[in-house]
Amino acid sequence: MREPMLGAVNSENVPNADFMAKFTLAVQGGGKPEATMISSVRLPDMVSMGGLMDVASRAATWDQKQYLPPEHFKDATVNGKIYGVPSFAFVNWMYYRADWFKEAAIAPPKTFDDFQAAAIKLTDPSKNRFGFGMRGAGGGEGLLIEVIRSFGSPIVDDKRQPAMDRQKATDPPRTSPT
Repeated sequence: MREPMLGAVNSENVPNADFMAKFTLAVQGGGKPEATMISSVRLPDMVSMGGLMDVASRAATWDQKQYLPPEHFKDATVNGKIYGVPSFAFVNWMYYRADWFKEAAIAPPKTFDDFQAAAIKLTDPSKNRFGFGMRGAGGGEGLLIEVIRSFGSPIVDDKRQPAMDRQKATDPPRTSPT
């Protein structure tokens, strides 16, 4: 491994599945990184092991903070201390097969009811064709959680206790999402 030049960034890619083990080992060994990405689900463990530094005072004087609503810092905050700043956003989207929709003479869905009807109509197991599929590999659970949230059900409450509303999670809204 090359020694980084003064002022240079030495970026290391760590597979997601290995991240916490490597981060924990680095903290315990006294070689924690100077910067890292933080996932809100990992934040409490990273803070409790002393792996992160409170950046609340720096965030308060950051000239870009004015462009971010306060709730954007919520997932990086533990006990009133801020351990990270928003650095990116995920945009979730779906791809669809325009040729399948044309063949079935249906328009792309605009509501959850339309989505369900299209998925059923496009499904033909004899052709190994399915109207909807969801990623099942590591990280795929996040997509399912977003679908449940989009139906109006929280996963946890403000006290981080389970709060899933079965009715909301299983009965899609009857209007287009906004």
